[in-house]
Amino acid sequence: MLKSLRVFVLTLAFGLPQILLALETGFLDRSLTVNGANHPYQVYIPRGYDGSQQWPVILFLHGQGSEGMMA
Repeated sequence: MLKSLRVFVLTLAFGLPQILLALETGFLDRSLTVNGANHPYQVYIPRGYDGSQQWPVILFLHGQGSEGMMA
């Protein structure tokens, strides 16, 4: 769980600024490599997002047997 939290924090720190600079919208496939391990993730940027207002964040942490990749 702690490792997943670290990956999420690193993703926010390094992944989102790149996404926001590009001003892409919709579901965007991204990945983060930590200690040689690739961690794919998907982020949704709403149409019309420009950073001038706050938007809610919804985080889905799936468990074993849910949709997504299993470790």
